[in-house]
Amino acid sequence: MRMQVKSLAVAAAAVGALAVAGAPASAATTAWQPTPTSNLTCGQGKQHPGGIGVSFTTCVRYEGGYAQAVLSVTSFGIVPSNIDSGEVKSTFGSNATCGTSTVGPGVRRSCIGPKFPRKAPPTQLPTAKLVINGVERSYP
Repeated sequence: MRMQVKSLAVAAAAVGALAVAGAPASAATTAWQPTPTSNLTCGQGKQHPGGIGVSFTTCVRYEGGYAQAVLSVTSFGIVPSNIDSGEVKSTFGSNATCGTSTVGPGVRRSCIGPKFPRKAPPTQLPTAKLVINGVERSYP
């Protein structure tokens, strides 16, 4: 009887471990932060119709043998705009899901992907999706 209880406990633990291991990982959301001022290569800004005077672009930040994908939002307007969500994807693995934020007049904010080791700077800019005040647009 004691042997059966131990066997059942071991089997239950194994099933529980498999259930946890098989569960999909939840994607972490990246916070918006001030845009880095150095080592950036960016595309041309594109107006976003969801905000008055708001533009966005993607960039690659390359520093110390590491590359990062960057989604950058700039407000030239006179009222704040709500960033509902964003996403930046690169060909070198630095991808990020961006959380909510507000971009005020004269402010530049960025959602920055994780660092990936690279021997040279990537030559292709990341792509992005950005939702401002409920309006979604893609970059490029």
